Order: sequence, then C-alpha cells, then structure tokens
Amino acid sequence: MYTVIVSAFRRASGDPSARVAEMLDAPDTVRQIEDELGSPVTVEPVLLDGGGEDGSDAAAAWSALEPAVGRIGPDMVLVLGYRPGAHGVCLERCAVNAGGATDGTELIPGDAAAYWTRLPLHRILRAFLGQVPASITSGPGDALAGALTYRVLRQCARTATLGGLLELPDVKDGDAPLTFAGVSGRQMLEAARQTVSQTLLYLADLRSDDRRRSV
Repeated sequence: MYTVIVSAFRRASGDPSARVAEMLDAPDTVRQIEDELGSPVTVEPVLLDGGGEDGSDAAAAWSALEPAVGRIGPDMVLVLGYRPGAHGVCLERCAVNAGGATDGTELIPGDAAAYWTRLPLHRILRAFLGQVPASITSGPGDALAGALTYRVLRQCARTATLGGLLELPDVKDGDAPLTFAGVSGRQMLEAARQTVSQTLLYLADLRSDDRRRSV
C-alpha cells in the first residue's frame, strides 16, 4: 500500500495546478497508477490558499499541509506549481532557502541553502517522451510553490518520504500552433500521473533492493 499527498494552491484563473491535483484522485487515474505499480495506492489532494506570489505565504501553507503529512505519513509528497509562459512541464531539481525577494531573505534563517528532490527525475522524463513536453529545471518559476517545496523537502530529508515539485504551464487549446506556450489539460494530468507512478515504482525498486541486502 502506497500513499501520496498532492498539494497545490487555489489561485486566480489560469493556474491549472489545483484542478490537476483534484483529477489525480479520480478513480480511473488511481486505477492506472495501481495497475502499473501492482499495489493499492491512495492519493490525497491537499489544496491550499495562495495569495503571496513572492513566496511570503509559504509558511502559512506549510502550517496547513504539515498536519496532513504527519497524519498520513505518505510515501510521496508532490507539490504542483504554476509556470506561465513555459512550453512544457518542469521537473525541479531542488528548492532553495530564499524568500523570493531580491533582498536575500532566507525562508528559514540558518538552515540549508537548498534541499534536493529525491524524485527520479530522469526516469520520469523518459516516461514523458512522445507524450508530454518537459524539462528538468533549477530554480522554480513559481516562488510560492518553490518556498513550500523547500519546507516539504526539509521534512522529507528527515524521513523516508520522497518529495518534489512539478510545475505546470498554461493550458493550451488543442487547436493552438505548436509555437504557443503551454500543454493540454490531458497532457498535464498525464505528466502528474506519470510523476507519481514512476516515483512509486522507483520506491518499490529501492525497497526490493533493501530486502535483498537484508537476506
């Protein structure tokens, strides 16, 4: 049995992340993940209020998310962010200890400069090939989601939980030229689903290796 928390912000129209987080919990989507993994999976969307686009509301967002993390004890925490103008989805390598402002303010004074994701980025990217335009990026375009992810990865560093940030672009109409930024809603859901599936498959491989070493 695997449990996943998918978190996103309720924000102005144009940001698709909250809707995609909710869609990941749909029975058909969960069934696809379970069929790929061969194990039951529970997906828990946690939608947060988001006002400070500079990341200033991230502490309040973490205060709302942290109880769910503690209660569920998930195998994976995925934050969905918004990167308008991007031509594909963005898998973030890390989250930095910066408040999003230019004054050098730290999110958590004296803490680590950055926490690296433990999501299997290249494995996920390979799963996207031919289906979803995507890239691995350093430095989130979404300051609020990046600041929340810093706190998520800080917590994950103290547990066995895998965590990371997937940023979604604008929703592109199916008739839009290829030069237009964004991807379709179907591609966004596929990207989020594959991110969850590939991460849980990676976790299953890790656990299998640990069992073999303990024999």
